[in-house]
Amino acid sequence: MFSTKSAHGASGGDVTPVKEAGPLTHETRLPSLAVEPGEPRVAEAVTSRIEAMLESLYPTVDVAPFHNVGHARETRDHALRFAARAREYGVDVDCVALEQAALLHDARYDIAPSSMALPSREDVHAFFAYNVLRSQGADDRHALKVARIIMGTNSMIEPQSIEEKILRAADLFGFSAPYDVFREGGQRLYQEMYSLSGVMEPVPYSEFARKQLSHLSLYLWPALDITPSYNNPRGQSGWHEGALTNLIGLFRAEVCPAGKVVADLTGDLTDKVWREALVGDSLVVRVHRDQSVREAMLADMRSVAEGITPKPPVFVVPGGPEGSPLPRASCDIVITKGGALSAEAQRVLAPGGRVLAAV
Repeated sequence: MFSTKSAHGASGGDVTPVKEAGPLTHETRLPSLAVEPGEPRVAEAVTSRIEAMLESLYPTVDVAPFHNVGHARETRDHALRFAARAREYGVDVDCVALEQAALLHDARYDIAPSSMALPSREDVHAFFAYNVLRSQGADDRHALKVARIIMGTNSMIEPQSIEEKILRAADLFGFSAPYDVFREGGQRLYQEMYSLSGVMEPVPYSEFARKQLSHLSLYLWPALDITPSYNNPRGQSGWHEGALTNLIGLFRAEVCPAGKVVADLTGDLTDKVWREALVGDSLVVRVHRDQSVREAMLADMRSVAEGITPKPPVFVVPGGPEGSPLPRASCDIVITKGGALSAEAQRVLAPGGRVLAAV
């Protein structure tokens, strides 16, 4: 699953992959790696050795103000907390593989994927994780499983296994943190963009924030619920509600204070209506009910995030017309079936906002 390009190991030597089958990508997924009943787990000692070498696997804080060893450890702590909660509900979690994946999920963030002929940062992280684990005595099956869990953090992949969902949720935990914590993380990402790229002339933070909105929209479309504690009192994703609160706040504070937040609560593709609703700068939130809506929007969202299509940021989030994860009084325009002011539309409609009928 990995190319044979050498990876610089923690000991200072070269670690050579043992498999050769092309790069691991979001288009070429790893095979199913479910642990068979009774299969021996990798020893805890491997995790301890990874922890001991962690500083050497991540760039320093001055190089990567966000994606450094501190973020790796925070993600590990969140992941193990989520795993413990899942196990309370009887969900089986491979905590050894999960912890190792969390610790290694952003390894060598300072290496550009293009320099290794890999298509994404997640491929880089999975590549190094696989080789580190093999060099520390993990068997091939386990190393591949950890690599697959790490690939689940790729924004273009739908997390499949319990471990992938937990790591994705842990990695994105800061999305739903209090707004000042969320914004401080964004500032560190802003600094990191220049420290890693070497660009000397920074763009205004408002322009960076606009691009971030489009990029972050790609992380909102999967549902990551594993236990009932994931949901808010209305039965919708509490994490999405917190993340949308922050992202809408960022749009209004940093990107376009006079812009409109448009919500489509129909769960359908009402392109004509919401495109007509966009006057000036807008941010669009589309609440989906099924996989078809999500799939129909995915390619469009990616083109927006990559700057190919000059459209407003479009968030697609899981939910239904009578129960969205949108925060209360958050939307200037709400699109509903027949233009009816449903209880959910009334809940999310901002003072002075308007309701449009889907066609």
